[in-house]
Amino acid sequence: MTAHRRFKQRVRARAAKTGESYTAALRHFRRASGDAMLEDQNTRPTHQPQADGAEPVRLRLAVAQTEQREDPTDPELLRASGAQLRELITRAHTAGARLVQCPEGALSFPHKRVMSSIPDEVGPAEWSRVDWAAYADELAAVARRAGELGIWVALPAAHRLSDGHRPHNSMYVIDDHGRVHTRYDERFMSETKINFMYTPGTGPVTFEVDGLRVGCALGIEAVHPQSFTDYEQLGVDLVMFSTTGRETPSPLPTPFYRNLDVYSGVNGIWISMASTMPGNSAVFGPDVREPVQIAEQSGTALLVTDVEARTGSTPWLHRLRTGVYDAKQQTEDTRSLQRTSF
Repeated sequence: MTAHRRFKQRVRARAAKTGESYTAALRHFRRASGDAMLEDQNTRPTHQPQADGAEPVRLRLAVAQTEQREDPTDPELLRASGAQLRELITRAHTAGARLVQCPEGALSFPHKRVMSSIPDEVGPAEWSRVDWAAYADELAAVARRAGELGIWVALPAAHRLSDGHRPHNSMYVIDDHGRVHTRYDERFMSETKINFMYTPGTGPVTFEVDGLRVGCALGIEAVHPQSFTDYEQLGVDLVMFSTTGRETPSPLPTPFYRNLDVYSGVNGIWISMASTMPGNSAVFGPDVREPVQIAEQSGTALLVTDVEARTGSTPWLHRLRTGVYDAKQQTEDTRSLQRTSF
């Protein structure tokens, strides 16, 4: 008997003993093993696409639009943002969501001029000015609310580093017990972020909720196709992209919105965008589906919709992106090499 079959027997035995569903029992064993699924770009996917004809595995996702506050040195603003987030998480739970995604800077999006160490100019950020105690209190309060309601939360925030290093621009993944399950750090940044603000991350991160595999992206990564092809190669069903949208205001649909719609189709994956920019939060589905979006309105708003596990229709992408063409190429045929004749 293989180890995998023995593991499945243990899950079924727990489900029979406790009355839980198979998925709930599976989550227990994953938590017990500390399975955070932090992967580098060379890791092959362990999650297999769903077989054709099987009942779709669905996840109810909530995408939040929040107000943007840009001064993390002000504890009152941090507390106001925290209260707003907890109210939105409660609304998402009431709507039946299992996972709620917040925009970049949902607690505070540090403005480059607010943080600059050079008055009235953009310069190296002075992170020691942040009220880190109030920041940590609000993060912890959001996590407690997630645990109380039994809901997963994707919460972008600055992640403080040691020894005076600049923080990461991160997305915390808080599980339905109120614990930090894993964390994604933005990899592909703007020039301002990389030169003055943050330390870049090193690789994609995935996690699973109720049988769906999810990846994370942040900031301006909507202009980097690699952010999404990486996740397609890791076999994800959904990529959550959180941004602010304030730096480059433009008519809807924005460039980020248009790009994500394309990435969803060409990679065969769901992509959700949470933004503080009104009308810019949406969920894009594969198979040329119409995006589901939050109507253009100021203030807080919430979108709740179902996403599904991959149906197995795109495994050919893996083959085409891993050298399948090499053996078929004619590298010594003069008719192939000559490009200036018919």
